[in-house]
Amino acid sequence: MAGVTLPMALSARTSYVIAPDGTVISTYDNLAADDHVNQTMSSLKAWRAKHPRK
Repeated sequence: MAGVTLPMALSARTSYVIAPDGTVISTYDNLAADDHVNQTMSSLKAWRAKHPRK
């Protein structure tokens, strides 16, 4: 983020995958946006494989 200094313990970008029941399936913290979609989609696909639609 231009002009903003963050403490090293914080992430400027966090992605969450949340199940329909409200359970947080996974979180992904990384400043680089490049892999957020891949990581979150992998988590979602793994969850879906374990919880097929009825």
